[in-house]
Amino acid sequence: MFELPFLAFGTFWFWLAFIILNLFLLFGIEEEWGFGLLANVCLIFVLVDIVADVGLLALLLANPLLTIPGVCSYIAIGTAWSFTRWYLYLIDRKEDYLKEKKYVLENYKQNKAAYFNENQTQEDALEYFHKRFPFPKVSESKARIIRWIVFWPWNAFWKISNKFVKDFIYEKLASQYGKLASKVFGDISKEWE
Repeated sequence: MFELPFLAFGTFWFWLAFIILNLFLLFGIEEEWGFGLLANVCLIFVLVDIVADVGLLALLLANPLLTIPGVCSYIAIGTAWSFTRWYLYLIDRKEDYLKEKKYVLENYKQNKAAYFNENQTQEDALEYFHKRFPFPKVSESKARIIRWIVFWPWNAFWKISNKFVKDFIYEKLASQYGKLASKVFGDISKEWE
């Protein structure tokens, strides 16, 4: 057992370390880390179980009638979340696809020589685009889906809060930022229109 009294459960330093490790976990989920996520969870477990002397592992092993249904419930909720998350992932991929496709086609039409081989047709450009932007397949997303199941509480928190910040707060404030920029630049803002 480690003797680190400043990291005792409930102290400021314990909660600071716990929050930092969870923030790294959120970042790792977003960046699709593999081993880094597992290492981070192990560090959180060490912090809670050993350093803070909570005895989490002993508690889980001493109560198998609570642990087994708890683990099964955790996996079931994670599996349900993975379907929701897959749906949200597909929506995001579709939006990205349509935006990129529009960009490719506009560039093809506006400046074919700069972006494509002069012998290349619009269909060739789209074929190249489809190779660069393949249809999402479950078989190629196994690791991603497993991460969504295993780390569902963090993933759900991140996706929901990130979507709220982007879609609600940013979209609501974007027009105000635009008005402020127009006000500051005044008459010269028309030069960019």
